[in-house]
Amino acid sequence: MKICRLIVIICMSLLVGQIAAQDFSNKGKDFWLVFPPHQPSQNRLASLSVYITSDKNSTGKIEYNGTVQTFVVTANQTTEVILNRTTSYISGSEAATITNQSKIVSNRGIKVTVDAGQPAVVVYAHMFAGARSAASLILPTPVLGKTYYAISWTQTSSGIASGENALSQFSVIATEDNTSLRINLKRNGVATASPILVDLPKVGDVYQFQDAQDISGTLIESVGVGTNLCKKIAVFSGSSSLGIANTLTGAGNSIDPLYQECYPINSWGRKYGITPFRGKNRLNYRIIASEDNTTILTNGGNPFVLNKGSVYTQFSDQNINNTFKAPLIIEADKPISVSQFSLTQTQDIGQGDPDMILLNPVEQSIRDITVFLSPKQAITDQNINVFIKNAGTSITSFKIDGVIEPSTSFIAIGNSGFSYLQKQFIVGSTSSSSIRLTSDSGFNAICYGFGDFESYGYSAGTNVIDLNPPVTVQNDYSATNVSYSATCTNSPFKITLSLTYQPEKFVVDFNGVAGINDPQPFPYTPIVTGAKPNKYDSTYISNGKTYYLYRIPKSYIFSAGGTYPVKITTTTTSPQSDGCSNTNDQEITDNIFVNAPPKADFAISTNGCVNNAIALTDLSDGVGRPLV
Repeated sequence: MKICRLIVIICMSLLVGQIAAQDFSNKGKDFWLVFPPHQPSQNRLASLSVYITSDKNSTGKIEYNGTVQTFVVTANQTTEVILNRTTSYISGSEAATITNQSKIVSNRGIKVTVDAGQPAVVVYAHMFAGARSAASLILPTPVLGKTYYAISWTQTSSGIASGENALSQFSVIATEDNTSLRINLKRNGVATASPILVDLPKVGDVYQFQDAQDISGTLIESVGVGTNLCKKIAVFSGSSSLGIANTLTGAGNSIDPLYQECYPINSWGRKYGITPFRGKNRLNYRIIASEDNTTILTNGGNPFVLNKGSVYTQFSDQNINNTFKAPLIIEADKPISVSQFSLTQTQDIGQGDPDMILLNPVEQSIRDITVFLSPKQAITDQNINVFIKNAGTSITSFKIDGVIEPSTSFIAIGNSGFSYLQKQFIVGSTSSSSIRLTSDSGFNAICYGFGDFESYGYSAGTNVIDLNPPVTVQNDYSATNVSYSATCTNSPFKITLSLTYQPEKFVVDFNGVAGINDPQPFPYTPIVTGAKPNKYDSTYISNGKTYYLYRIPKSYIFSAGGTYPVKITTTTTSPQSDGCSNTNDQEITDNIFVNAPPKADFAISTNGCVNNAIALTDLSDGVGRPLV
C-alpha cells in the first residue's frame, strides 16, 4: 500500500506540473482573437499582425472568414503573420449600439491553431498604422472563462475619419456553437435598466458593441438557455479612438485605439504592481472590483472600498492618500482587476500616445516567456518593465536572452518586498525583435513602445489559473486534495467541490464517456454527518470569501489517459445567477485530466515478506544494477 501511495504521489506531482505549465498559462494550441473597429488617423487604415512564439519549433494556421494562413515558428523567435484586412476587419457599421443591440457579425472571429502533434505556442496581436498602434496578449481557449468585465476610458474624442467614429467598445467571440450572452451594460458608470441578451449561433461569431460613453464596468456573461449550457467566450475591450489626459475630462486631443483581451474574473488576483513607463512622468490606472465591499490599499495608504463592477480611477501625478506615486503596490481583500494607461503625447514628457495594458496579479506570475518588440509603424523607443519579488534567487537568476541581468538594474519599491526593472531595447526599423525573459522564481512584465504620437503596450505573459477552482480531486490513497482536477489511470479518486453557498443536492455527470467505471449521472443528496448541521465537510477562507467544501462519497476510476469533461449540477433553495443558470440549479463544468503513472526504472526482488529491506534493481540503463 505504501508503494501504491508513493506511485500515486509521483504521478499526481508530475501531472499537476504538466497542467500548470501548459494548460493554465498563455501558452496553448488554440486561440481566438478579433480585429475590432478603429478610427484612422489622417485616413491611414491599420493592419493587424499576429506574433507567434514558442520555446520549441512549431507550425500551425490562422483561419478567419474564409481566409487561411499558415505559420512556422523557430524556437525562441517570433513569427509575424499580417492578416488580410479585407476579410478580418470588423467595421463600426457592423457594431451593435444602444439603439440597435441585437446586431452580430458572422464568422469574423480569428482562430489560431497549432498543427496536430506540434508544440504549444504563445500568441500576441498588434494593430499598427501611422500614428496609431495597439497590442494585446492573446489567451488560449482552455483558460478562457464565462464572466468578464469590460474596461476602457472616458471618450474625449468624437471626430469622424473614413466613416469610423471614436467610440468605447468591446468584442465577444463565440468559441462554440449556440453561445448565449447576457450583458449588463454600464455607460459612464451608470447601469442600464435591462440586460442585453444576445445569441451567437455559430463558433467564430462576434458581438461587437460600441458606445459614445465609457463602457468600463460592463458585465459580460455567457449564460445557459434551455438545454444549452454556458460556453467559454473570448472578450476584448477598449476604444476605437480617444485621447487621455491627467484628468477624466481632459481633452487629450489624440486619435488612438485601446485594444486588450480581458481576463476572466476567476483569474483575478489581490496584489498588483504598477511600474512607471520609462521616460515618462505620468500614468493613469483603473481598478475594477468583482465583489461588493472590496477593501483596497495603495502602497499601504488609507483603505477605500469598491463594490462589484465599480471602477476606481487614479492619476499617478496627483497625490493619493499617502502621497505615494508610481511605482505602486495595490492590494485588496477580494479579487480585483488593474489596468495601466499612458497619456496623449501633449499631456506628458517625451514621445508616445494613449495606450492601455491589463496588468497581471502577483498570483499569476510567470518564469519563462519570449516576447516581441516591433517598430511598426513608427515606434522608436522599445521597453520592457519587470515587477519581481526580492526574495530568494528571483533577481539573481533573472536573465534576458540567457544573460544574467545585473541586480543593480533593479529598483527596490520601498519595503514592499518587490523591485522593478526598466529596460530599453534597440529594435531595427524594418523587423521585430524577440526577447526571452526567464527567472527561477515568478515575475510579471509589460512590453511597450513609444514613437512620435504613437504607442503600443501589452502584458508579456501570465498564468490564467482559477484561483478558487470549484472542482478538485482527492485520491483514495492520499489524504490531501490536488489543487487541479487531475488524477492517474486506474487510481480511484473522489471529487471535491468548493462553493460559496450551501446546496441541497449534487448530480455528477460524465456525459456517458467511455473509460470510466461509472459514466452515468450520480445523484447525491448530502447527509448530515457528525457535528456539521449544514452538511458540508469543512470551510475555509480564500480571497476574502468563505468556501464550503463538499466531498462526493463515490470513487471513480479512469482506465485510460485523456481529458474528460464533467458536469456537476447543484440545487439550492434560492435562484442562482452565476451566468450559467437562471434557476435554483447551477451547472459547474470542468475537465478531469488523467495521465498514466510514471514508469519505474527499478525492480523489486523478494521471495516473500521482509522486515527491514527490499532489494532494488536499477533498470534505467537497460542492464540492471543493484541499488544501495
